[in-house]
Amino acid sequence: MNATQLATDEATLTRAIRARRVVAGRYAASGDTRLRVFYPHLLYRSAAGELIVDVFQVDGPSRGGKLPDWRALKVAGLRDLQLLDAVFLPVSRVDLVSKRYRREILAQCVEPRAAGPDDDEDWEED
Repeated sequence: MNATQLATDEATLTRAIRARRVVAGRYAASGDTRLRVFYPHLLYRSAAGELIVDVFQVDGPSRGGKLPDWRALKVAGLRDLQLLDAVFLPVSRVDLVSKRYRREILAQCVEPRAAGPDDDEDWEED
């Protein structure tokens, strides 16, 4: 993915998160190009500097198993993002003090909550 497309996808996801809009798109990084539908909750830079979006995926393919469920998707692996007309209510699951968000949070639609002992273990990178 080139820098222009990455910036466009970052802007699209930021708008979706702030407006709580449902998103459809393909996740080429998984090798499966079928359409996924998800609720984007948090856009951040990982410790390695990658742009990541934490989503609650509700439809489409998933190597991680059952849906709906949480997924951490690399923005560079996303293709054909579309903001749908539907809106979502945030799923209160995100721990903003988690070590995964220490570098930089770019957009969020969730309220902070206290961390649980095993919170980082439930996330699946798809």
